[in-house]
Amino acid sequence: MMDLVNAEPLQRSLVLSLIASAGGYGSFVWFVSYGYGLSMALQAGFDLAKLGLPARRPSFAQLHVLCVFLYGLRLTAFIAWRDTLASYKQRSGKPAMRKLPFLKKLGMSVPTHVLCAALYVLLYVPSIKLLEVGAKAGVGAAAKASLGLAYAALFLEALSDQQKSSFKKKHPDQLVTTGLFRVCRHPNYLFETLFWLGTWGAAATAGAFSTWQDWTMSSVGLALIWAIMAEAVTGLERKQEQKYAGPGYSDYRARVPCFVPFTKLGHKTA
Repeated sequence: MMDLVNAEPLQRSLVLSLIASAGGYGSFVWFVSYGYGLSMALQAGFDLAKLGLPARRPSFAQLHVLCVFLYGLRLTAFIAWRDTLASYKQRSGKPAMRKLPFLKKLGMSVPTHVLCAALYVLLYVPSIKLLEVGAKAGVGAAAKASLGLAYAALFLEALSDQQKSSFKKKHPDQLVTTGLFRVCRHPNYLFETLFWLGTWGAAATAGAFSTWQDWTMSSVGLALIWAIMAEAVTGLERKQEQKYAGPGYSDYRARVPCFVPFTKLGHKTA
């Protein structure tokens, strides 16, 4: 059996992510929902437990790992709470995967499991590299600002998720246009993107990436999560346009940008 405590960090993270996302064999959506949150929480939580409590104040690397741990924990708790809401069950319906033959479902699940777990490891690479650098990290203003961005995005994504779910609980057939949704049409995706930009930027500006492999792995993880967010926003835009088409929705799209607040990006008048 693999010794996780003394294992190479990337190998340990992959094993933990594979374990955390294995529930996808029972429910395919687990790979990208619970598996996502649990993978980040388990990777970071393991490192926090291994490090133990700091003697005085936590190091920059520990604060970085803690941020990822809180992100994964918050996301997992939110998904669990959301799954109890009748309004969400009505919107999500039953996954089509349940109707597939076992072997075909397994053939789709195995590569999805491995790819998702690999992505979650890539997202955690900045924390791994910061821990390896330790006290040698050059923690300047840029690194502190980047980590501050990650913590702020963590809070604001949680707030936007809560606002949307609470609104849908009361008005399941209406579009959310209140709270942070007055600033942009998809604030939860915006702040998820900014969170990962913050964690990557904090490690990069602190000198955590010393080899081209470090830069490649961390940058690929960031690029992939950005691409996933962009695809999610595009798909949701299409669904909303079909469901809410009308003068009110057109006015909302004309006033509120799709993704970048306080800009004209993503505005549509029809």
